[in-house]
Amino acid sequence: MVIVLLGATGIFGTTFEEGMQAGQVLAIIYSASLGFLVAYKKSDTRTTIAVLSISAIAAYALGLLLGVIPAAYMTTRPSADGGA
Repeated sequence: MVIVLLGATGIFGTTFEEGMQAGQVLAIIYSASLGFLVAYKKSDTRTTIAVLSISAIAAYALGLLLGVIPAAYMTTRPSADGGA
């Protein structure tokens, strides 16, 4: 909702190139946030920082599709406390 409103006001720009740059920034923020939230609930601090870093670097390199892979992998790992 917020992104739609920002796009409608022209804050993210009006050209294709400006839209691509804004999408790249949002992909990095989204994948790093998602990776942090999943890893925080699943494991210790060191693993959380590693997943956060890997997600942000992957999103910077190839976009959101690659950036969310570390978070998706962490959902398959057992929690640090032994739960699912």
